[in-house]
Amino acid sequence: MCASSAYDWRPPGGPGERRSQAEIASCGVSYREDRDLITLAAHTGLRWGEISALRVGDIDPDRRLLAVKRAWKRDGQGAWFIGPPKTQRSRRTLSLAPALVQLLGPYLDRPADTYVFADTNGDPLRQNVFYEYRWQRAVALARSRGLIKRPRFHDLRHTHVAWLIAGGTPLPKIQQRLGHESIQTTIDVYGGLLADTDDQVDAVVGSAFAATAPLGRTLRMPTIADC
Repeated sequence: MCASSAYDWRPPGGPGERRSQAEIASCGVSYREDRDLITLAAHTGLRWGEISALRVGDIDPDRRLLAVKRAWKRDGQGAWFIGPPKTQRSRRTLSLAPALVQLLGPYLDRPADTYVFADTNGDPLRQNVFYEYRWQRAVALARSRGLIKRPRFHDLRHTHVAWLIAGGTPLPKIQQRLGHESIQTTIDVYGGLLADTDDQVDAVVGSAFAATAPLGRTLRMPTIADC
């Protein structure tokens, strides 16, 4: 996306100029807001429909909290609108790392009902526009530099969960952070990643077992002969 701060905010009143090939090669395809949106998505696991509906008043920088209060939805005719999340658990509050609070600082000095990430008219970002003009171009640039996969925006959410599991975060906490109605959903979608933590589990159990040994002795596992 935007690999440096060389690209400042989008010019008001328009979509912004398309970057030259030289600029793209040195910095990336996009603007600062796009880079920051993706950074927030990877660090929180928010869905596109949630992060694009965020308003300034949903973020409490002093307490380092972000409240998910609304998301994109479809009405009876298939048209998109922003309304309450579809389930009670989708309405949730997430903690923010200090670095994220600092990153979001310039966005929060605006009225509470302003969308955090918006187009040049102040309207919420549309997924199809972002995908075509930002995401796809960034993926193409990354692939030209050796990226093998074609990641989707939703893969940022999967990456976030992979980091949590690798760090030993309990599944109920992951469920709460993702807004899953049932922990079974969390297990069904991400249970395969738990196998990667087997070595960590073995190390924890081994350390606990060794700690029970009398001072100066090393416990050994019992054998059939012992029985």
